[in-house]
Amino acid sequence: MLSKIITYGIWGTKSFKIDLETNISRGIPEFNVVGQGDVSIKEARVRVRTAINNSGYKFPNGRIAVNLAPAGLRKEGAFLDLPMAVGILAAGGEVKCSCINKCAIIGELSLNGSVRPSVGVLIRLAQAAKDGALHAIIPCENANEALNVKELNIFPVRSLKEAVSILNSITVKTQGMNRGCLDKWGNMEAQSNEDKIRNDELLDFSDVKGQYQAKRAMEIAACGGHNIIMVGAAGCGKTMLGKRFTGILPPLSVGEAYEVTGVYSLAGMLPSDYGLMRTRPLRLISPGITRSALIGGGRPLIPGEISLAHKGVLFMDEMTEYDSSLIQLLRRPLEQKNMLISRLGYTENLPTDFIFIGAANPCRCGKLFEGTCKCTPLQIKSTLSKISKPVFDRIDIHIPMKRVPFKDIDEDGNNESSAVIRSRVVKVRELQSARYKNCDTRTNSSMTLREREKYCILSKDGKLLLQKATDCMGFSARAYDKVLKIARTIADMDFEESIKEAHIAEAISYRTLDSVMEDE
Repeated sequence: MLSKIITYGIWGTKSFKIDLETNISRGIPEFNVVGQGDVSIKEARVRVRTAINNSGYKFPNGRIAVNLAPAGLRKEGAFLDLPMAVGILAAGGEVKCSCINKCAIIGELSLNGSVRPSVGVLIRLAQAAKDGALHAIIPCENANEALNVKELNIFPVRSLKEAVSILNSITVKTQGMNRGCLDKWGNMEAQSNEDKIRNDELLDFSDVKGQYQAKRAMEIAACGGHNIIMVGAAGCGKTMLGKRFTGILPPLSVGEAYEVTGVYSLAGMLPSDYGLMRTRPLRLISPGITRSALIGGGRPLIPGEISLAHKGVLFMDEMTEYDSSLIQLLRRPLEQKNMLISRLGYTENLPTDFIFIGAANPCRCGKLFEGTCKCTPLQIKSTLSKISKPVFDRIDIHIPMKRVPFKDIDEDGNNESSAVIRSRVVKVRELQSARYKNCDTRTNSSMTLREREKYCILSKDGKLLLQKATDCMGFSARAYDKVLKIARTIADMDFEESIKEAHIAEAISYRTLDSVMEDE
């Protein structure tokens, strides 16, 4: 007998349909799997046979052939265990489901027949919904994640026996967990849409003493989506500010939440009690990070830190301590918001739309801006030159920082909380959303040249000031572009239609470190 089960594999960051065809014929008993399966799929024969027997079913005695179509695409992972077992039982007459061709099945099997979770379930089921599937049989640990695909009836299962029971009872019109099974599993749909406890609420901007210019720059960066680097002595507050930055960013939109959740699901880092990730990720990396951990790779493809920071923040602390080749890898992500990964057998663009925060010491002793530095000009340049000029140029806002004076440390005044700053940021982001509603652009930092010419209208005095600064400070064309975008954000914070001289002056003040950098 012949059966056909549908499931979904992962290729890079996308999903594709797999038609799992199973045929049982007479002859000497054997069990073959064809269709470019990796080692874990070849090993599935042992798991599937044992799981079927331990679930109380009789393993068919005959020649079993399983084909994974399309045969031209490589399949990786243990997610095919459950559909393979269901396919064998369906071919043997144990599963009798009239709409099995409309049911996506995903899951790994244990030897006792229990179902284990799989990665990338959100991505797989989203593709299943596009392909016209009606139902989905998935591991119960992936239930919260799967609930976000509203087009499908979700049936979480704990065992192979439970999956067979559900398949023998469902029809085209059977309602799944999204609509009719909440009492059995608890109100997971409501739970999946609730924001989890925000980690950034434990790290509030009100904790930071002094550093008013840096706080102002952080707010500008949050409003316009600008990248920022802080350069100053150890202990001046760079790390404190960076760790609190996500607390002033607006919450993820529904579309952004789906993107972020998909990336974390693919990486196997989505907790089972999460539905959609509703807070922006903060990825804090250290100088010991490897190339593959930063950009991702491997088979199957695992997203790196720059993709895990998608729609959130990538915080690179102690930048001058990194290998310069790792910093060079940031060029494309900072400019194009994606990273091209080329490996044997595949090429994939990983999403990297994050706000970059860097922190570095300006010299060996770190006291360059304190007035007590004893480093030579050559030592200063050799320290900062580890951050190449092209990368430094791609970072919008540069903040030189000094140590916090005693009067600020001892101050008992009430500093603004993250919630207060966030409320202002949200208003400015809403203004930008209205401006770019018919464009692909979301924030000022990602304006195209035509959009910049349309929306960055300078006053006469502002234009003259920018011209003088460009000539005197030696701005590159990219630095000139960054100054205009920062000035547009500052004007938005003042709810001004045109960019005035004061806005340009403040934007220029955030590019003063350009002169310190050594040209390549």
